[in-house]
Amino acid sequence: MFEKIKMDIQRYYPGELCFKKAVKFFFNPRSQPVIIHRISHFFYVKRLRFLAKLFSIINFVIFGTEISMGAEIDGGFYMPHSLGTIISVRTVGKNFSCYHKVGIGSSLEAGGEDLEKNRPVFGDNVNVYTGATVIGSIEIGNNVTIGANAVVITDVPDNCIAVGVPARIIPKKNKAGTGEGDEGKNHG
Repeated sequence: MFEKIKMDIQRYYPGELCFKKAVKFFFNPRSQPVIIHRISHFFYVKRLRFLAKLFSIINFVIFGTEISMGAEIDGGFYMPHSLGTIISVRTVGKNFSCYHKVGIGSSLEAGGEDLEKNRPVFGDNVNVYTGATVIGSIEIGNNVTIGANAVVITDVPDNCIAVGVPARIIPKKNKAGTGEGDEGKNHG
């Protein structure tokens, strides 16, 4: 958990990690939903479900953010604007950026144990912009950008942009004009 929090701090405050940045991170209302999710998920993994649920409810009541207790989100989680955001995923890779009023979760057909399998999986370096919706048992690749208000209902391969309703998949172009993406670029 602490390694992930270190990576989270560096997404909010790039550069060498120091005490001042850590204090700013813990007292910044824009990073507190991330911290509270980390605590909730820690208790969830330790099978202390009551405490996990309590922190999840705190996130919802105070910040208007609903992040599934079981959501395994790697380090570098960045939510500069969290209001109205729902994140119910199986897993998310490193350097995930998520803006306000985003909805990520299962489709309506899911129920019971299938609900867990019917949630999206995200790769590394994914940016989900304001108002986007990602639904169902789909995979979002590495270095993907999901545009504002996009509705994603199918897999998105690596190095692509998803825009529109329903989302169209567009390969990212690098400076050379090829279809290759921008691996390792720090978004957000």
